[in-house]
Amino acid sequence: MSTAPGAGLPAETAALAGNTVLHVGMSKCGSSALQAVLSFNPELGRSASAAPVRYVVLQKNGTLATGARITAYAQRAPSGYALSARASDMAKMGLARVALLRRELSSARRDGGRLILSNEGWVHEHEEFRAGRFLERLGLDCSVLIYVRPQVEWCNAAWWQWGAWTGLDLPAWIEIQRERIQWNRVVDAWRSVPGVREVHVRLLPPAIVTDFCDVLGVGSPGNVIVNRGLPGAVLRVFQRHRSLRPGPHDSGIEFAIGRHIELPNAGTPWVMPADVIEDVIDTCRDGNRQLLEQLDPVQQERMRANPAWWDAAQVVERQRFPWQVQPPVPQSVDRLAAAALEAVHRLDKRCQELEYDLRCERDRPWWRRWLGLAALDPAGPDDADVSPPG
Repeated sequence: MSTAPGAGLPAETAALAGNTVLHVGMSKCGSSALQAVLSFNPELGRSASAAPVRYVVLQKNGTLATGARITAYAQRAPSGYALSARASDMAKMGLARVALLRRELSSARRDGGRLILSNEGWVHEHEEFRAGRFLERLGLDCSVLIYVRPQVEWCNAAWWQWGAWTGLDLPAWIEIQRERIQWNRVVDAWRSVPGVREVHVRLLPPAIVTDFCDVLGVGSPGNVIVNRGLPGAVLRVFQRHRSLRPGPHDSGIEFAIGRHIELPNAGTPWVMPADVIEDVIDTCRDGNRQLLEQLDPVQQERMRANPAWWDAAQVVERQRFPWQVQPPVPQSVDRLAAAALEAVHRLDKRCQELEYDLRCERDRPWWRRWLGLAALDPAGPDDADVSPPG
């Protein structure tokens, strides 16, 4: 189950082991963009070996979502994508559910296809996977794929995703992450999970979907931006009005803002203090040297050349903003208000169009016939089972 030198290079994609690729994260490493593209392109194509490559979703209810079912869920999900259930959900599945899911997974591979499963939350759930022997029980023989980025950059992005909404100050929150950001230990832990044949580590690239498809040896359907870090003006409003972002996992508003409010890509504010940067880099240095050995030669060179992995002095030079709650800045708030008003105008126009279309449909004979049937059957017409995956 060790990772062979050079494993993960696109030129060696045919050597990917097993019948399933398990994308386990990291979080804040392009997972949302990857899952969005996979959700709308679940039949990804054929690899160099002519085997079909397809995205499937393990649902909380113990069934497998495939094909159009995944896309249908993604179209109505606030996040815009579908992903598999967490380890805690799989642990609750009884023997009958596991047996059913195993048969469905086998059926999805009946034409020799390779399956893709994804949930960035899995990256720190290796112990649950090991203890529950989930992969073995489901008949999966896996190559695990993990994307990583420099820990200081991850900490800054993760602070705005979760930490800022916990009530902790930034240094205290990062102290809690100290063990979790040792990427090399995560990689080693996944190697010992039953059902894992090998582990591949990749540095987060500018276009994760293209890189992921290169690793699998299939053509890329394109890249998208999902759950991109919000500009500081929005995040500062969240800090001042906590009802908008009450907890670390109440992120639905971020997806809505990303869909409807056009804002300049100013980037997430960099708030890492100098002493925290030094501590994170020093704490992770030995582990990062071990991580370096897991990469192919090209990526090794990229990692060596990136000071964010090694040199606190260079990282400290970035312009830094306070992580604490800040008073409003009139100019940025004004721009945000203008963008929000434009979004309201667009959405109102769209709502009016939809209401008009609905009124027209209600005038059609089939609608009246349906109303008559619905009056006889309070439950209305049967709907397909579209329970959300993940």
